[in-house]
Formats: sequence, structure tokens, C-alpha cells
Amino acid sequence: RPHDCGVAIAAAALSPKCNYFEATICSGGRDGAIAVGLVHPEYRCDHMPGWLPLSVAYHADDGGIFTGMGKTDRFAAPSRRMDVIGCGINFSARTQPGKIEVFFTRNQHVMATESLAVPPTGLFPAVGLMSPGERVFVDVVPWQGGQKSLNVVVNDTAS
Repeated sequence: RPHDCGVAIAAAALSPKCNYFEATICSGGRDGAIAVGLVHPEYRCDHMPGWLPLSVAYHADDGGIFTGMGKTDRFAAPSRRMDVIGCGINFSARTQPGKIEVFFTRNQHVMATESLAVPPTGLFPAVGLMSPGERVFVDVVPWQGGQKSLNVVVNDTAS
């Protein structure tokens, strides 16, 4: 149900200088319903990333790649505790006009790519949690390596 989740959205969009972020699953909680992806800055925080237009996300519980709809037919393998889920933009990839290539990694191996329209405001890292006890550690780093620019712990304390 859409209103049973919470979403944390980064303060800055991904850019060619910082095009990737990771979320380590510290605890899957009751259901492991954790989403890692990209959203526009006005995204509703009561809907998991990937469920509304101009968003895309990998969902750890079923491995679904959601692209702006509450349903998907694209799946990677599900993830579990201590998996590191990454999401980034390949700004140098040539896709359709007005679209960019978004990629998802698990433990630093690419598991899926998706072409997505980019809103004028850019796409912002987002993590959604949906069941009690889910915990992730979020790290925003350039894909090519370098200094860490943001460390945030998102902890769902709902019971």
C-alpha cells in the first residue's frame, strides 16, 4: 500500500561529477521491501521510488525494476542483508533523445540498465523503506572512485 512507506531523497541530483550512490542493506526488517533508485525532487514520499512517473528503482524484496508504475515485468535477483545496491547514471551513454541510461548494481556488479526521461530538475538519489525494522546505510560516491560526499543512515523505527 502506498501510504505505508517512507522515502529519503538526497538534496542534490546526480551529475557527471557524482553519478552514483550505494545503499547497504543493514537489516531487511520484516519484509525486505527496500527500494533504491532515482526520483524527481518533488516526488511524493508516501510512494516507493519507481512507482510514480519520472522515477526508477530496484526493489530488494522481489528484484523488480520499477519505472514510474506500480507494476513491473523486469526482474533481477532479490537482495538480502549486507548486499550493497548501487544506482547511477551513465551520462556518456547514447540513448534516445531526452533520455539517459540508469544502471543498478549489486555488490559492484551491474545487474540491470534502464532508459529513462530526465526531468529538467534532474534525478535525485532516493531510498524507500516499507516494513518495520528495515535499515540501510547510504553512501553517495562518484562511480569512478574518489571522495565520499554524503553519508546518511536511514532507519525505519515503525513498529
